[in-house]
Amino acid sequence: VSQHSDRMGIRLSGEKISSYCSGIISEGISLGAIQIPADGQPIILLNDRQTLGGYPKIGCVSKTDLAKLAQAAPNTVIRFHLSDFATCTKKWIDFMRFFAINY
Repeated sequence: VSQHSDRMGIRLSGEKISSYCSGIISEGISLGAIQIPADGQPIILLNDRQTLGGYPKIGCVSKTDLAKLAQAAPNTVIRFHLSDFATCTKKWIDFMRFFAINY
């Protein structure tokens, strides 16, 4: 996690990720989207993110993991793992039920 993170997004630092394209047509940005800007350092978008963006996206962090990620201090090492929509949805519903939030 980079020291240049804020409420808009968690900036990551490390080995550069190359994209086959330099940009895309602007489109809506979802909470947790992982964008790859020109410098190759990913940005995971949080609550105060922009509404539209034109950087390539390589994935999305699940809602259940975003709160923990948002609290990560600079220099924290994070790892990603592949998940599927059904598993993420079940985890989110279980989370909401645990806190007795109607979902």
